[in-house]
Amino acid sequence: MNLPAWGKILYRKQISDNRSTAVPWQVAVLLALLFGVVVVRTAWLNDDAYITFRVVDNFLHGYGLTWNPGERVQVSTHPLWLGLLILAQLVSGELYYSSLALSIVLSVFGLFWLNWRMAKGVGTAVLATLTLTLAKSYMDYATSGLENPLSHLLIILFFYYYWANGRENGRQSLLPLTLLLALAMLTRTDLLLLLAPPLALTYLAPKKFTIHHFLRPLLLGLTPLIAWELFSLIYYGFPFPNTAYAKAFNTGIPAADLARQGWLYLRNSWHWDPLTLTVTAVALLRALTTRQLKPLAAAAGILLYLAYVVKIGGDFMSGRFLAAPLLTAVLILIQHPPHFVQRWWEVMGVVTAVTWLGWQANYPTLLSGPDYGAQPAYETNSRDEDIADERIFYYPNTGLTGPHLPQPWIEQAKIARSESQPFVERGNIGFFGYFVGPQTYILDHYALSDALLARLPVDNPADWRVGHLRRTPPPGYVETLQSGQNQLADPQLAAYYDHLHLIIRGPLWTWPRLQTIWRTNTGQYDYLLKK
Repeated sequence: MNLPAWGKILYRKQISDNRSTAVPWQVAVLLALLFGVVVVRTAWLNDDAYITFRVVDNFLHGYGLTWNPGERVQVSTHPLWLGLLILAQLVSGELYYSSLALSIVLSVFGLFWLNWRMAKGVGTAVLATLTLTLAKSYMDYATSGLENPLSHLLIILFFYYYWANGRENGRQSLLPLTLLLALAMLTRTDLLLLLAPPLALTYLAPKKFTIHHFLRPLLLGLTPLIAWELFSLIYYGFPFPNTAYAKAFNTGIPAADLARQGWLYLRNSWHWDPLTLTVTAVALLRALTTRQLKPLAAAAGILLYLAYVVKIGGDFMSGRFLAAPLLTAVLILIQHPPHFVQRWWEVMGVVTAVTWLGWQANYPTLLSGPDYGAQPAYETNSRDEDIADERIFYYPNTGLTGPHLPQPWIEQAKIARSESQPFVERGNIGFFGYFVGPQTYILDHYALSDALLARLPVDNPADWRVGHLRRTPPPGYVETLQSGQNQLADPQLAAYYDHLHLIIRGPLWTWPRLQTIWRTNTGQYDYLLKK
């Protein structure tokens, strides 16, 4: 490229070996710090984060990995993130600042590594930083208390090893790639769809394929995932978290209705955060034009993941499930910059376009400040039918630099705790569950923490909100929970609950319990749930 002197500083010549440093570490640090300023200004926690916080608190107080003490139900979908939060509270003694600090560090380090070790030049590093900073899907969940920051870092490290091997038939990346896939699945199981195509290509690419070279990295790399699944099956009695049964399995909602809601989720992103879907689409087209297997496999992962998001109906949190595909898209583009990003004025043109798209967001990330979400004007644009801008809703209460206004559910929990209420029925269990303490049993109408309700269909399959699938406790269930005696009116449901009760409340190492776990997971008791 023929660049002026200052242009050479902004855009370095591309190099073929991504393990070389195309971006000076000083530049990578500067970009990470600028990104970090916005992460700190937008840092917040949401209600769902406190669902995991209650499990952390219970574990550290000797109640095990439980939501309601004495009842082994896996309410968290991210065991690796849960483990990090347990360590954080052990070190600091609290979770609010610790979880935010952990999220900020992971997010900032991930961007630093992306730019320093993966970007092909300063120009692409600037574009990657600008894109992730302005995309609401990414910045809103760079904190929030959920697992996104850890997921993002693992995705970055996965693709670092994926791109690092310049030869299509190398084997040296198999073990780290498989291990990172396992860790990513321990953060979010559905990341398998995003990362499986690149991993499959890496395994299948060698010309001289042998079972030995296949099995060794596969078994070693998957060891953490296998170990957790064995633990989950023995401790909780089921291989999947309870939230999967509550939200995805046998809900009774027609598949077509879920898919329709999934398309609405994408439409909402286009309206509120057009940068995310635009960059994702550009990356998919760029992967196609390269005609190279590696970017095509990465693009296949994005398409698989997006298809899954549509299939399950998306989410009620705007943009949350689109952050990982966006990050993968950015990783494709920094490895294979489009042909129209070669000269300095072209780079500046793309910077202008990215900035303009970022400014079309519902509320641009750069405008977030201490009053974010606290003014009445925010409320009018915080809900798109069943999809919400969660950061607007919670930032006034939990924002790191926000006003920390009283949160109604927290206040309700404090009252319930002062009154020593032993049993409460409610939805939105995060804040309430954490602040009311472990002595109060909480029956969750949305079944996230209830093993029986999670296996029942929703109340009205024609009237539901994604992520909030309400179930009405069957006759006798509340009395059963309060008394400890099975008083369910339906004899078939009562029989099923007896088996379930043995799994989630019975002694761990008994032969009847292990038999019941096998029979329940193989569907031998499913007939008891059918009317």
